[in-house]
Amino acid sequence: VIGNHCRTVPREHLAKLYGFPSPDEAYYAMAPACGWRFLFLNGAEILATAIDATDRQVDQVVATMGKGRVVSDARVEAFNGIISPMQVAWLRLELERARDLGESVVVF
Repeated sequence: VIGNHCRTVPREHLAKLYGFPSPDEAYYAMAPACGWRFLFLNGAEILATAIDATDRQVDQVVATMGKGRVVSDARVEAFNGIISPMQVAWLRLELERARDLGESVVVF
């Protein structure tokens, strides 16, 4: 599971190290036993404090973290990552697949 501490190295390095298909797809599913599906999200997919964060990603995190509340310094909370719409779509598909197969799901 990719976390904020992992993002002190570039995404390309993490993808290669962990065998992800691409730096943009550092999340995965596995079925360790019949009737079970484990989903591993990349909660640090868009992370303002990542070593390779772009200005756009920083702005996206700051905007998301500040919604609905007053944030005196959005960067204080910027270590909290967000997941992309692409990852959300993948998660929905995996949950639907598990439902259709009658599997129990654990999300990490």
